[in-house]
Amino acid sequence: MKRFRLVLLTILLGLGARAQAPSDATYITQTPNGTLTAEQALSALATGILKVTTATGVISIAIGADLPTHTHAATDITSSQIALARGGTGSDLSGTGGTGQFLKQSSLGALVTVGTIGLADITEKAALANLTDVTGKKGNSTTVQMFTGTTLANDCAKFDPNGNITSAGGACGLAAPNLNAMTDLAVARTSTTVLTIGLYCSASVPCNVRFGTTNYAITASATTTISAGTGTAYIYVTAGGTLTVGHNVTVVCSGCTASSPVTAFPASAVPLAVWTATSGVWDAAGGSDRRSYLSNDIGTGGVLPVETGGTGLASGTSGGILGFTGTTTIASSALLAANGVVLGGGAGATPTATVAGTANQVFRVSGGGGAPAFGSIDLAQSAAVGSSVLARANGGTGDSVLQSRVSSFCSGTATSSQTLFIVLWSSGACTTTAEGVTTELLVSSAGKLRNLRVKSGTAGFAAGSGAVTLRINAAPSAVTCTVGTGTTCSDTSNSAAVAAGDRVTVQFTTQATETLADLQVAFEY
Repeated sequence: MKRFRLVLLTILLGLGARAQAPSDATYITQTPNGTLTAEQALSALATGILKVTTATGVISIAIGADLPTHTHAATDITSSQIALARGGTGSDLSGTGGTGQFLKQSSLGALVTVGTIGLADITEKAALANLTDVTGKKGNSTTVQMFTGTTLANDCAKFDPNGNITSAGGACGLAAPNLNAMTDLAVARTSTTVLTIGLYCSASVPCNVRFGTTNYAITASATTTISAGTGTAYIYVTAGGTLTVGHNVTVVCSGCTASSPVTAFPASAVPLAVWTATSGVWDAAGGSDRRSYLSNDIGTGGVLPVETGGTGLASGTSGGILGFTGTTTIASSALLAANGVVLGGGAGATPTATVAGTANQVFRVSGGGGAPAFGSIDLAQSAAVGSSVLARANGGTGDSVLQSRVSSFCSGTATSSQTLFIVLWSSGACTTTAEGVTTELLVSSAGKLRNLRVKSGTAGFAAGSGAVTLRINAAPSAVTCTVGTGTTCSDTSNSAAVAAGDRVTVQFTTQATETLADLQVAFEY
């Protein structure tokens, strides 16, 4: 400002030194001058910074918009705190905070602190217009009552089916509420094909069911979806704590167990609801709430259920037996006949019994199949006799074809160093060397040569004495044995097949100076 005055004085002195300045020129003066007609007196301006307008040269006081901007980054603030009056907290909060923590002031103008919100911190009660203001979900009962803190009479509210507060619900004291309005394990039709059970059950707020001294916590909702059928669903909790949908339609469960066929609540169950369905759709008005908080102790009266070690039955059929007709249901069978055989009935059914058999009957399945019964065996059926052969040791023949036994002999001392044959049609001397009609046996039907046995009246001369072989059509078979220096031999392990019309002969060989005599031969075919 001093520099401006000096410049102005210099100008005026210069002008005055040259000549008188014109009085109508535009001058800038510190204070008004009466002899000047167009001066701008600075004393007429407000205190501030002078601003010159381009082109006109008019001087005025600058405003904020005329000044250059001035900003600071957050990092420029390295110490102290922003005061409450400047929009800050007035506190260093760098070491505070966390889950469930909030900013708050303990009094008017106090510094901002961090902590939990206690009941003492809430001085005003929020007015709730809908359950969604509290839980994000609407209620689904027509008479739900709860403490809301609203200005409604007695601090209670009544909700419509959509969860909207409609009117005061009466005193919140010990007045008996409508227990059907409880949300625990309530069943709702959430679509035409879906029922939702226990919408509000969660790990933090479980839906608890108690049986005797055991408490079961249901910590999540469940759904049951129908796909077909007309009938009824019975929704309940078993004595084992299982959320169950018993039904006679077609459903699948998510978070629960489907059980079929069920047409009533089990005696030991905690009923929740009954819901009817038509043609694969849950009926809109088909639900019936069956929840109740009062029940008798299953261990002190009534019928002990299967889930707790009982039968679930108050009576049964005389002469019958018990059987599981479901995983948790037991039923009595009909009367079982005396001396009958008990037959399983399959899944969902109790056993039955046959009538008693009579003398010499066996227990078998008849030709038409089905359930077995007493009766006779039809041996004409291959299934009745099977494919195995009854061994001789067990009274059978040991073969699948009827066998004949052949026995013959020759007398006298056998001719030495010869190949001899046994006469099969009549006895003869042990000297026959020709294989012909008298030594041949004609086979009448197919069979097997086997079980060859030989006995000599005297021992053979050497180890090779009496080598006996059954021959088929003049060719040796595998059935053979040698008497040697003993008096007997046999072959019960080898056999040879024969067909109708084959010719069988018995051949034996002797040694020099043979002593073999009176040879007997037997075999089967």
